[in-house]
Amino acid sequence: MMQVRPNLDYEGPKSHQHHRAFVFGFEYGFLKEKLDQKEAAKRANEQLGFVFDIGPNPWSKPATSSFGCKPSLVKMEYVSPEGLRLDGRRPMEMRQIRAEIGTVARADGSAVFEMGNTKVIAAVYGPREVQNRSQQISDQALVRCEYSMANFSTGDRMRKPKGDRRSTEISLVIRQTMEACILTHLMPRSQIDIFVQVLQADGGTRSACINAATLALADAGIPMRDIVTSCSAGYLNSTPLLDLNYIEDSAGGPDVTVGILPKLDKVTLLQMDAKLPLDIFENVMGLATEGCKAVANYIREVLLENTKQLEYRRGL
Repeated sequence: MMQVRPNLDYEGPKSHQHHRAFVFGFEYGFLKEKLDQKEAAKRANEQLGFVFDIGPNPWSKPATSSFGCKPSLVKMEYVSPEGLRLDGRRPMEMRQIRAEIGTVARADGSAVFEMGNTKVIAAVYGPREVQNRSQQISDQALVRCEYSMANFSTGDRMRKPKGDRRSTEISLVIRQTMEACILTHLMPRSQIDIFVQVLQADGGTRSACINAATLALADAGIPMRDIVTSCSAGYLNSTPLLDLNYIEDSAGGPDVTVGILPKLDKVTLLQMDAKLPLDIFENVMGLATEGCKAVANYIREVLLENTKQLEYRRGL
């Protein structure tokens, strides 16, 4: 931002012509600085690989992006000619995943799951007595799920209302996905509560929540048919991409989220927010399924390591 510094030695215009010359000189200096700023932005954008055009009138105020270029003229490359994505991964490469069990002491089961910069925490309470008797089911357990995002999880610092439409939808998706793997008939007239919160969001939050909930259920000792794992895949620049980050997810291209039971080879979740030709859809879904299997292998390793630690603590 331009800073105007006062000239303490100047006593003011001594005539009308002097005043006009002073104003013209000020406007010329301001105009020159504006042109210098746009030239600097142009050089920076060229270094970043953006294609853009700057209008000849520096006094006009078109809609611009944070890089100073017109959004309508920006051409984004999500896959470079060398086959690398914006974060340096290959199209079929997942982000680094990490998990930790037993992070919430007072919960029956809890876990933290990270996929790249996306970080999610899940806590499970139950099975326990149903709090609302009218919701009690005589032949199976009642599964409830609550999804939320921390106010500091994204760059937007606006307070997010609790129970908004998106949170309600994702809570329903997670609940239905978990019900497909929990042996609810073994726990009639009981209740299982799953709480999931996004601590840091960078794309793939839905998949990370399902993976965190699976670990938390296993930590709580809830009987399951199989673990549920989830991963997403997309289609950008005519290339199928595995495990989209926030920039790729926000590009507006097709995005497929898949949840599977790996051992039973069953699909429990399939969501897509755009249209795709059938042959491309099969490739993208197959890529997401392979991602789910990779997550399943990692979750089994985490559970096995946690079991060994429990045996060691108990002296078995």
